[in-house]
Amino acid sequence: MILTAFICSSGQHRSVYFAERMAGHLAIIDGVEVEVMHTAKPHWKPETGGNEQ
Repeated sequence: MILTAFICSSGQHRSVYFAERMAGHLAIIDGVEVEVMHTAKPHWKPETGGNEQ
C-alpha cells in the first residue's frame, strides 16, 4: 500500500486537482486499486455555478 497526501490551506484547489489527476493516472495500471478521500470536503463552500455577481 502507498499513501500519498496533498495538502493546501482549504483543500479545494491544487490539492484536489493533483489528487484526482494522480488517481486517474494510477487507475489505468493493471492491478492497481485507487481510493481518493478528500478529508476537507465537508468544509467546502457550495458551488455557485459560475461568475455570479
